[in-house]
Amino acid sequence: MQLVANILAFIASLFMVYSGILKDKKRIIKVQAIEIFIFIVSDILVAGYSGAVINLINLIRNILVYYDKFDKKCIVLILVLSTISVLAFNNLGFIGLLPLFATYIYAIFMNTKDIKCFKIVMIISMLLWATYDMTIGLYTSLAFDILTIISCLVTLLMLDKKRI
Repeated sequence: MQLVANILAFIASLFMVYSGILKDKKRIIKVQAIEIFIFIVSDILVAGYSGAVINLINLIRNILVYYDKFDKKCIVLILVLSTISVLAFNNLGFIGLLPLFATYIYAIFMNTKDIKCFKIVMIISMLLWATYDMTIGLYTSLAFDILTIISCLVTLLMLDKKRI
């Protein structure tokens, strides 16, 4: 199962890196929805249940954001559901909480109109997921977490150069 999970994580990770280079938030959210769905399956295959549950909630969050339905009530609901779910399904101690922390950061800043801020949020979220992926043995995901961080940093630099 580890091999199949890593193959799926590789496919999902390609979408993740692609989202890192996009500059249009709607397209980022759409690509991330595909990525998240594939990661759910991958997480289940390696018994990363807290990651799978949080990703399912994140998929719902992204759908709401895509259709401009992600208001303050939704943010609170997503965060409460995330917390309850992770606490119920966490089988990895503190490491199992990292997807929850990433979700909190992402959800709180999801509605930002500032693409630079959004890229920074993506970087912080990916750092947390990288630690989680390393722990559960999704090394393909870990590698791509790092590549996504790099692609977001490069995009941030390109955005800065355009404004100079």
